[in-house]
Amino acid sequence: MPRYKTILFTLTILAILGGAFIINPSTAKAQAVCTDSDNGDFPYTVGTVTGRFGSQSYFSTWTDFCSDASDPQNWKTVSSCNGPDCYQREHVCNNNINASRLSFNCPNGCKDGVCLSLSKVEAVSTKSTAYEKISNSLASISMMISRLIEAFKQDILGR
Repeated sequence: MPRYKTILFTLTILAILGGAFIINPSTAKAQAVCTDSDNGDFPYTVGTVTGRFGSQSYFSTWTDFCSDASDPQNWKTVSSCNGPDCYQREHVCNNNINASRLSFNCPNGCKDGVCLSLSKVEAVSTKSTAYEKISNSLASISMMISRLIEAFKQDILGR
Protein backbone atom coordinates (compact mmCIF):
# COMPACT_ATOMS: atom_id res chain seq x y z
CA MET A 1 0.00 0.00 0.00
CA PRO A 2 1.47 3.41 -0.92
CA ARG A 3 2.56 5.55 2.01
CA TYR A 4 -0.13 8.23 1.55
CA LYS A 5 -2.84 5.53 1.63
CA THR A 6 -1.37 4.10 4.83
CA ILE A 7 -1.41 7.55 6.41
CA LEU A 8 -4.96 8.19 5.21
CA PHE A 9 -6.09 4.80 6.52
CA THR A 10 -4.45 5.44 9.92
CA LEU A 11 -6.04 8.89 10.20
CA THR A 12 -9.44 7.43 9.30
CA ILE A 13 -9.15 4.76 12.01
CA LEU A 14 -8.04 7.36 14.57
CA ALA A 15 -10.96 9.60 13.60
CA ILE A 16 -13.40 6.73 14.05
CA LEU A 17 -11.93 5.57 17.38
CA GLY A 18 -11.28 8.99 18.85
CA GLY A 19 -13.92 10.97 17.03
CA ALA A 20 -16.45 11.04 19.84
CA PHE A 21 -15.81 14.75 20.14
CA ILE A 22 -15.42 17.37 17.49
CA ILE A 23 -12.63 19.90 17.58
CA ASN A 24 -13.83 23.21 16.28
CA PRO A 25 -10.87 25.09 14.74
CA SER A 26 -12.55 28.41 15.49
CA THR A 27 -12.31 27.63 19.21
CA ALA A 28 -8.72 26.39 19.08
CA LYS A 29 -7.08 29.53 20.35
CA ALA A 30 -4.20 30.62 22.51
CA GLN A 31 -5.46 30.47 26.08
CA ALA A 32 -3.62 30.30 29.38
CA VAL A 33 -6.17 28.54 31.59
CA CYS A 34 -8.37 25.45 31.20
CA THR A 35 -12.04 26.28 31.82
CA ASP A 36 -14.96 23.98 32.68
CA SER A 37 -18.49 25.39 32.58
CA ASP A 38 -19.83 22.83 35.08
CA ASN A 39 -16.78 23.17 37.36
CA GLY A 40 -15.67 19.55 37.51
CA ASP A 41 -16.88 16.00 37.18
CA PHE A 42 -20.62 16.34 37.67
CA PRO A 43 -22.47 13.84 35.47
CA TYR A 44 -25.88 15.40 36.29
CA THR A 45 -24.90 18.67 34.57
CA VAL A 46 -23.77 19.11 30.98
CA GLY A 47 -20.62 21.15 30.65
CA THR A 48 -18.10 22.41 28.16
CA VAL A 49 -14.34 22.33 28.68
CA THR A 50 -11.77 24.42 26.88
CA GLY A 51 -8.20 23.26 27.41
CA ARG A 52 -5.36 21.13 26.07
CA PHE A 53 -6.30 17.50 25.57
CA GLY A 54 -3.54 14.88 25.75
CA SER A 55 -0.38 15.99 24.00
CA GLN A 56 -2.00 18.85 22.07
CA SER A 57 -0.09 22.12 22.03
CA TYR A 58 -3.30 24.14 21.47
CA PHE A 59 -6.58 24.61 23.30
CA SER A 60 -9.81 23.06 22.00
CA THR A 61 -13.39 22.86 23.26
CA TRP A 62 -15.36 19.70 24.13
CA THR A 63 -18.89 19.26 25.42
CA ASP A 64 -20.06 16.36 27.64
CA PHE A 65 -22.04 13.70 25.78
CA CYS A 66 -23.85 10.38 26.19
CA SER A 67 -22.22 7.17 25.01
CA ASP A 68 -23.33 3.59 24.38
CA ALA A 69 -20.63 1.18 25.53
CA SER A 70 -22.34 -2.07 24.48
CA ASP A 71 -19.25 -2.72 22.36
CA PRO A 72 -16.30 -1.94 24.71
CA GLN A 73 -13.96 -1.50 21.73
CA ASN A 74 -16.24 0.99 19.98
CA TRP A 75 -18.15 3.38 22.26
CA LYS A 76 -20.82 5.19 20.27
CA THR A 77 -21.80 8.82 20.80
CA VAL A 78 -25.59 8.99 21.18
CA SER A 79 -28.11 11.70 22.08
CA SER A 80 -29.68 9.41 24.69
CA CYS A 81 -29.31 5.90 26.10
CA ASN A 82 -30.33 3.69 29.00
CA GLY A 83 -29.35 0.33 30.44
CA PRO A 84 -26.09 -1.01 31.85
CA ASP A 85 -23.99 0.19 28.90
CA CYS A 86 -25.16 3.81 29.13
CA TYR A 87 -22.45 6.32 30.07
CA GLN A 88 -21.94 10.04 30.28
CA ARG A 89 -18.54 11.16 28.94
CA GLU A 90 -17.51 14.07 31.14
CA HIS A 91 -14.76 16.50 30.19
CA VAL A 92 -12.81 18.07 33.06
CA CYS A 93 -9.79 20.27 33.69
CA ASN A 94 -6.94 18.32 35.32
CA ASN A 95 -5.02 21.46 36.17
CA ASN A 96 -4.79 25.00 34.84
CA ILE A 97 -4.06 23.86 31.28
CA ASN A 98 -4.82 20.19 30.60
CA ALA A 99 -8.23 18.59 30.09
CA SER A 100 -9.28 14.94 30.04
CA ARG A 101 -12.38 12.80 29.64
CA LEU A 102 -14.00 10.68 32.38
CA SER A 103 -16.76 8.10 32.03
CA PHE A 104 -19.73 7.85 34.39
CA ASN A 105 -22.19 4.98 34.21
CA CYS A 106 -25.76 6.34 34.10
CA PRO A 107 -27.97 3.64 35.63
CA ASN A 108 -31.10 5.73 34.98
CA GLY A 109 -30.14 6.75 31.46
CA CYS A 110 -28.40 9.67 29.80
CA LYS A 111 -29.84 12.40 27.62
CA ASP A 112 -28.11 15.32 25.89
CA GLY A 113 -24.86 14.76 27.82
CA VAL A 114 -26.46 14.48 31.28
CA CYS A 115 -26.99 11.41 33.49
CA LEU A 116 -30.67 11.29 34.42
CA SER A 117 -31.74 11.22 38.05
CA LEU A 118 -33.77 8.31 39.43
CA SER A 119 -37.14 9.98 38.95
CA LYS A 120 -36.56 10.81 35.27
CA VAL A 121 -35.89 7.44 33.63
CA GLU A 122 -38.81 8.08 31.29
CA ALA A 123 -37.16 11.32 30.11
CA VAL A 124 -34.93 9.37 27.69
CA SER A 125 -37.81 9.12 25.24
CA THR A 126 -39.43 12.51 25.90
CA LYS A 127 -38.59 16.11 25.18
CA SER A 128 -36.54 18.03 27.79
CA THR A 129 -38.64 19.94 30.29
CA ALA A 130 -37.91 22.53 32.94
CA TYR A 131 -38.62 19.89 35.59
CA GLU A 132 -35.96 17.57 34.16
CA LYS A 133 -33.37 20.36 34.15
CA ILE A 134 -34.19 21.30 37.76
CA SER A 135 -34.08 17.65 38.84
CA ASN A 136 -30.67 17.14 37.25
CA SER A 137 -29.36 20.40 38.72
CA LEU A 138 -30.49 19.34 42.20
CA ALA A 139 -28.73 16.00 41.79
CA SER A 140 -25.54 17.86 40.80
CA ILE A 141 -25.85 20.21 43.79
CA SER A 142 -26.33 17.22 46.08
CA MET A 143 -23.13 15.67 44.72
CA MET A 144 -21.24 18.96 45.27
CA ILE A 145 -22.49 19.22 48.88
CA SER A 146 -21.40 15.64 49.58
CA ARG A 147 -17.93 16.41 48.25
CA LEU A 148 -17.70 19.59 50.33
CA ILE A 149 -18.67 17.67 53.48
CA GLU A 150 -16.04 15.02 52.77
CA ALA A 151 -13.40 17.67 52.10
CA PHE A 152 -14.35 19.42 55.35
CA LYS A 153 -14.04 16.16 57.30
CA GLN A 154 -10.62 15.44 55.80
CA ASP A 155 -9.16 18.95 55.95
CA ILE A 156 -10.64 20.31 59.16
CA LEU A 157 -11.50 17.30 61.28
CA GLY A 158 -8.64 15.10 60.07
CA ARG A 159 -10.87 12.09 59.35
